Parts: sequence; C-alpha cells; structure tokens
Amino acid sequence: MSTFASDTFTGTGNLDAHTPDVGGGTWTKWVGDTMTIGGGVCGSDGGEGDYYNSTAPGNADETVSADLIVTSNNNYAGLLARFVDSSNYYGAGYDNGNGWWEVFKVVGGSFTRIGSASATLTVSSTYAMAFSVIGTTLTLKIGGVTTVGPLTDSGVSGAGHCGLYSASNRGVNGYQMDNWVAADSTGGAATKLPVRNRRPTRVWLRRVYA
Repeated sequence: MSTFASDTFTGTGNLDAHTPDVGGGTWTKWVGDTMTIGGGVCGSDGGEGDYYNSTAPGNADETVSADLIVTSNNNYAGLLARFVDSSNYYGAGYDNGNGWWEVFKVVGGSFTRIGSASATLTVSSTYAMAFSVIGTTLTLKIGGVTTVGPLTDSGVSGAGHCGLYSASNRGVNGYQMDNWVAADSTGGAATKLPVRNRRPTRVWLRRVYA
C-alpha cells in the first residue's frame, strides 16, 4: 500500500481550513457539526461531524487508519473509505452506545451495519485503527489485530475518498483522532506517521448519545 494523504492535525482551528501534512488537498465537511484541531488532536464540537479528504486515491483498494484517543467513553468516532458521495461509502469505528467496534455501509443513503465486535475501551488509552477495503473484502484491525472481519460486501465498488467522523467534544469528552493516514494499492509501502505524546437528524446522523 502507498500513502496518498496523511495528517497529524497540528495547529488550531476548523478542520476544513486545515491543510493535511501529505497529499495537500482539503478537508470537506459534508454533513454535521464542525470538527476542530487543537492540542495535536481532532474532534467534533459536540455533535457529529463528517469529513472527507479531497486527495483522490489511485484505485478503489484503500486502507485508512488513525489513532483513537479515549478521553471518556461516550458517543462514537471512526474512519471513512470509498466515499463516492454522501449517499455511498463505507465506514468503521467505535460506537459506545452499543459497546462495539463496527463496520458499516451507506448505499443509496441507507445505513447498514455489516459486522461488529463487542468491546469496552479504557479511558486515557489510545487505539490504532486500520480499516481496509480491498476488492469486496472489508477488515477492521485494532492495534494490528483483526477485530471485525474479514467481511464480504459489494455495495460500494468505486474508488472514493477517505475521511473520518466524530461525535465527541474535542478535549472535553469522548474520542479524539490523531495520525490519520490514507493509502491505496498503487505500490510502495504505507507510511506510519510518528506518534507524538498522547493524552492518556440528518441522513447520516443515525445516533446521538448524551
């Protein structure tokens, strides 16, 4: 896999005014609340925020990864792959309301959970997420260990953008994001970003937890 975009979320301000470290391009909010950067992490301003990176992959075989930092266990956050448009994409992440890691799809605007694995996250811990969509095979790895999948699905087949989503209040509660990397199968080795010191109803807004 070859990295085509990455971001360590340095600086401050709204994510859609921030330039990623690798790949250039922009972050685009397509639904939900604003995600902001501060203290080297990224998160929403309290409600759900959904963003994709404008840098296009070379093909539809994608792996998107990031560190999920647990400030407290509430709400949800994760990764997006093959974001063809706002009605067709794959996602994977952690949902505290249901207490599981999950992989899902949105096809024609309809949300479907494809697979899940029960888990309780530890506050002040960091979880390395990696979501791969290779052909019709979907896999979510946590800390390098396959946690959900391999799953088979053909609902979204086109090469789409990669992104992230969050429904947590940055620096206050929930889940923060860091070290985001998007790679495709055009060749070469994916670049793992250096890890800094870590601190221990719209169409897609499908859940809200207090």
